[in-house]
This record gives sequence, C-alpha cells and structure tokens, in this order.
Amino acid sequence: HSFRFKLISMILVFTILPVMFLYVIYANFIKEIISERYTESAVQSVYSAGKNIDYILNDMVEFSNLILTNRNFIRDLNNTDQLDLVTFKSLIRSFFTSREDVDGIYIYTGEDVYYIGAVKSNEEMSVSLEEKLKNTSGEVVWIETKPEKIKVFSGQFTKYYFSLGRRIIDFNTLKELGYLKIDIDESILENSYKDLLVEDDSEVFVISEDGEVISHTDK
Repeated sequence: HSFRFKLISMILVFTILPVMFLYVIYANFIKEIISERYTESAVQSVYSAGKNIDYILNDMVEFSNLILTNRNFIRDLNNTDQLDLVTFKSLIRSFFTSREDVDGIYIYTGEDVYYIGAVKSNEEMSVSLEEKLKNTSGEVVWIETKPEKIKVFSGQFTKYYFSLGRRIIDFNTLKELGYLKIDIDESILENSYKDLLVEDDSEVFVISEDGEVISHTDK
C-alpha cells in the first residue's frame, strides 16, 4: 500500500501536474496572442476608416477649389448688378450635378442667397455660419452636423448634414465676394466606419476637436 501510494504520488507530481501547468501556460499564451491579434486588427480597421474619411474630406475641399477658381463663377459674382440669374444658377447646378455626395450648394452675397439642391425649410444664412467665416481668409471651415427639414411634395422629413464653409475671394483683386457653403449628407461618414461595428455593445462615432458629435449610428 505504501509503495502504491508513493508511485501514484510520483505520477501526479512528475506527469499530471506538469501537464496541467503547461496547459495553463499554453492557454494563457494563446489567449494573449488572440487578444493581441484582435487589437491589432481593430486598430488597423479604425486607421483604414480614418483614411477613408480623410479622403472624403480632402476630395470635398478639392471640389470647393474647383468652384472658387472657376472664371465664370468669379466674374458673375463681381458683377451681381448685371447678373444673369438663369445662367448663374445653371453654372451652380452644373457643379451640383457632378457630385452624388453633395446635397446642397449655397452662395451668400450680402442680402442675396443662391441655392441649388434639396428643398429645405430654411435657406437663409445662419448667424453662426457668418461668425465662423468672417475672420477667415478663404480657408476651409468645417461646420458641425445639424438636422435639416427637407420638403418632399406636401410633407417633409429630417436629414443630417455637415458642411464645408469658405469665404469667396477673387484672388486677382483680393476682393471678398461672399460665402460658400456645401452641405454633405452625414451618412457618407457613417458608411466609412459602420463595418467596424462587429460587437453588439461596440460604438464608433466621429467628433470634432470641441467634442461635438459629427457622425453616429444613433441619430
């Protein structure tokens, strides 16, 4: 009985316990590898989404450059007292129809507002927009997302837009001609990151430097 007990004890000490010890170490090692790989994959996915958003925003900046450097556009704004409204709106419409991701183009010149895009309840220039742009020199200012009431037949529905704003300047004379605002559907940002939502309790959203929510799946 004593020899059998010693033999069993030796088997436990020299075989089973080391196997269990190695199993615990191996399991933790595998868990750490999986966790590290998952984290690397998640970080890379966020980075890719960020690059996509950068591309969208930079592309919109280039689009605004195309408008503000158009000779006919600058010429017409320099001669608003002789402006052919039909021709001018046709020019703005040509910019608008060239992009599927733009929902509205506003041109503000003093008391006048020229607009092409979805029919909205309020097409006047907001005080906050003027405040954001009045001390700029033509550089891009991004304007936080806000809801807009869109008119459709006899009813209306709400859409969320963020906007690009710029002062319009004739770079030949440095004369200020007004303000440009381009409305962009917030959903194009959401489409850039929604594939990151792989877990039921995960959240992904875009915020401004000031902490304003620009895009979120929960409107």
